[in-house]
Amino acid sequence: MQGRRIRESEKIINVSPSGKRAKNVKDHFSSIPNKRRFIVFLVCFGIIVLITGIGFASSLKTLGELSDQKSLLMDQKEDLEMTSEMLKEEAEFTTTREFVEYMARKLLGWINPNDKKYVIVD
Repeated sequence: MQGRRIRESEKIINVSPSGKRAKNVKDHFSSIPNKRRFIVFLVCFGIIVLITGIGFASSLKTLGELSDQKSLLMDQKEDLEMTSEMLKEEAEFTTTREFVEYMARKLLGWINPNDKKYVIVD
């Protein structure tokens, strides 16, 4: 049955681009010049390469943008780590006796009994 289908398809007669009648399908495809097939192949190959190149270029552009964002985020991270360290030091300082005395002097006007008071007269 399969052999019959092949034989029937070979009996189909087509007209080649050059205008000559082919006796069967094999003759039709062999009548197309190899040069034309090669040009069609090159055009298809060129289109595939072009599409791939465009995709690759856009990927490189995206990669560059992401690299720039990464460097900005790394800088921000370093700044935040420095700020965090400074805040930790300030928090530790607030629990010391020196800080408590400083705030009492500044806000409450506290004077240590051993301190000397100076009054400036103009």
